[in-house]
Amino acid sequence: MIRRSLEWVADIEHGHVEEFEFESDRLGNTRRVYVYLPAAYDRDGDARFPSLYVHDGGEYLERARMSTVMDNLIHAGDIPPVVVVMIDPVNRMREYWANEDYCEFLCSEFISMSDSRYRTIADRESRGVMGASLGGLISTYVALSQPQLFSKVAGQSSALHLDENKLVSLLGAVKDTTLTFYFDVGTYEPRFIPAHERFVALLKQRRWPCLYQELAGGHNWTSWRAHLRELLVFLWGVRSE
Repeated sequence: MIRRSLEWVADIEHGHVEEFEFESDRLGNTRRVYVYLPAAYDRDGDARFPSLYVHDGGEYLERARMSTVMDNLIHAGDIPPVVVVMIDPVNRMREYWANEDYCEFLCSEFISMSDSRYRTIADRESRGVMGASLGGLISTYVALSQPQLFSKVAGQSSALHLDENKLVSLLGAVKDTTLTFYFDVGTYEPRFIPAHERFVALLKQRRWPCLYQELAGGHNWTSWRAHLRELLVFLWGVRSE
């Protein structure tokens, strides 16, 4: 199953990736953006699509084979067509460490640009955010800070322990809405596990949908790539209630 989702298949429909530079007024810098548009985007010019915002975007595109995985899952009917907006960091350690300025950039500046540039469905139920390591930390932070914008969150080997108290506080402040979470962490990165266990326990107390996996892997793209299919299917696939 993993190999089938990761391998490029010639005789199916393929989406395409657009690239551009985005200059942020909020942060005063410029970053590279890669946008996967599913085949249905060009085939049906009137349709609008859900969107997934991906941190360390260029890495997910190249090292996790994001566009290939999306093509295969959409073709198999495992997920609907989704626009995937993959964003590169500029100063990764600063921006992704639960940074409020970055959160304002993403939520107040970047998403509005993306929704106007592409035919996305501009509501929280159709919008998700994800990342790995620090990218998982900032994804969790922005979703809990702006739950009116996101309904789906995913992190792979997320550095939750670096700002766990802030995340717990934000979680407690979310009222009258629900977020769906996916987390995975490797058994060979033990310092990441306790914060995940505590945070997932809080999600379960709130009865929020959550898939948490401790996997035989480490803090690397080999593990994250291998489990990208599970992440995407949990966030976007049809689940029985």
